[in-house]
Amino acid sequence: MENKIFWPLMKDCITQEDKKELVNFINTSNRFTNGIKVKEFEKKWSEWLGVDYSLFVSSGSTANLLLLSAIISKYNLKRGDKVLVPAMTWVTNVAPVIQLGLEPIFCDTEPNTFSFNTEHLQQIVKKHKDIKVVFVTHLFGIPAQINEFKKIIPDAIYIEDCCESHGA
Repeated sequence: MENKIFWPLMKDCITQEDKKELVNFINTSNRFTNGIKVKEFEKKWSEWLGVDYSLFVSSGSTANLLLLSAIISKYNLKRGDKVLVPAMTWVTNVAPVIQLGLEPIFCDTEPNTFSFNTEHLQQIVKKHKDIKVVFVTHLFGIPAQINEFKKIIPDAIYIEDCCESHGA
């Protein structure tokens, strides 16, 4: 018997109460970007994560582009430096790598975790000893085994996309 798993990427998750709150906010506010609600969210989000600061941006695409830009600046990365990315990921994890002049190196993924296949990762490291950044995606709410990857590529800079895996 075949075991089929259905994981929808999205469901109706905005309640009528949420809609009423949103309408009320729109009707009573003149500021819709970077206002007091954003600051409140950033503060609560930072507390939940246990960090000093968080920055709310317009999208995951923007977040990844800013994150990678900051890493390029902080660590003096150069055009053509290699970034390991999973072969199954969001385009918003690969596009900034290309946009910012870095070279994406794709690693096969495991069908049960949707994250790096460690056997393929070990092969890649033999061929590409100069990987500077490892872009880990915690896909579909499943946390990647990042500590295992760090054993294989210990000296790289690790960045993570957990856009749909917060708290996983």
